[in-house]
Amino acid sequence: MFKVSDEGAFVEVSLVSPIPAISLKLDHQNLKVRNKIKKILGIDVPAVQSIIKYRHLSLCWISNDELLLLSEGKEVDVLLKKIRKEFFSIHSLVEEVTDIRAWFLLEGERAIDLLLKGVPIDFSKLDLSSKSFFRSRLGEIQVNILVESRQRIIISVLRSLEEYTCQWLKRCSKQGSEINFDL
Repeated sequence: MFKVSDEGAFVEVSLVSPIPAISLKLDHQNLKVRNKIKKILGIDVPAVQSIIKYRHLSLCWISNDELLLLSEGKEVDVLLKKIRKEFFSIHSLVEEVTDIRAWFLLEGERAIDLLLKGVPIDFSKLDLSSKSFFRSRLGEIQVNILVESRQRIIISVLRSLEEYTCQWLKRCSKQGSEINFDL
């Protein structure tokens, strides 16, 4: 983990270690698929723009045909094999995506303000009392955003966009670059 933001930033931004992740591209609205997911992971499919956490796993809703499984454990290879075996006969694509994404942690009372500068989402419509997970844009790039709380947000970008994202977050987290909501 290393700091992205400079001293005096209104939000602390850090690049964190990759989070073990598996992408599940499948029809998760299908009852048979939902039952298999629950059997394998012990987790129901999350609602739109949400995340369900169970033990060391988090299942995130990405779209109507994609879920993202995050693991705090080290057994991603074992999980990957188990999931692929269960979904072998079902139209699906199951891939480990740990190494293709860079992860940033935004911490501080103004973390949402930092995102407001580049994310076209109305955060007032999100239930920030529980974890939210969604795909959006940050500036001109696609990001996944995990809102753990108003003060703690994790975003991921394709690793090829890591340097661009570092520079964007660094510039936008500087004191004096805050959005003035009092106007």
